[in-house]
Amino acid sequence: LLSNETVRIDYGGRRADVVIARPEKRNAMNEAVVADLTTAIERVDADEDVRAITLLGEGSVFCAGFQLEIMREKSVAEQDEFQREFASLLDTIDGTTTPVVAGIQGAGIAGGFELTLPADLRVLGENAKYGVIEVDLGIFPHQGSTQRLPRLVGIGKAKEMVLSGEFIDPQEADRCNLVTEVVPDDAVKTRAKERADDLT
Repeated sequence: LLSNETVRIDYGGRRADVVIARPEKRNAMNEAVVADLTTAIERVDADEDVRAITLLGEGSVFCAGFQLEIMREKSVAEQDEFQREFASLLDTIDGTTTPVVAGIQGAGIAGGFELTLPADLRVLGENAKYGVIEVDLGIFPHQGSTQRLPRLVGIGKAKEMVLSGEFIDPQEADRCNLVTEVVPDDAVKTRAKERADDLT
């Protein structure tokens, strides 16, 4: 576990698994998670023995977004700073020289959805809740859903997803090239690691 004990790095051969380790909170992100994820990605990307990275969530859920009760307690300035730190994390994933494979089981919603967008490959569980739901929370999805998402699925599909706030059906996510493949829920982590191993 890293300094804040919210993220773990596991190694398998030439693959590094970066795992959000807050299953009791459905791996929701707070400042500690964002800081540890940034550190973890930087560390494994700089490791010459690592040829591929997976991004995973411990337990049955990949990431349920931001920890909303924490966000509600923040001032506007504190929320802005947190969003800047999250944007920096996404840029760090985007900027890796090592390929990143996200394994999304259970849920990858709001910030958890945006966390997957900079990954090079995305493996999605067949029953996962996946999508841009910020509009239903009364907030604007400005951390990737208006920039990275259109590059993946096109501007029309991105607008539909952002404005509706609905989860995208996993098979539809596959058809519109949002994800690399859809697999049974209990196979997500194994398949993500296999994909990463194929890249080493």
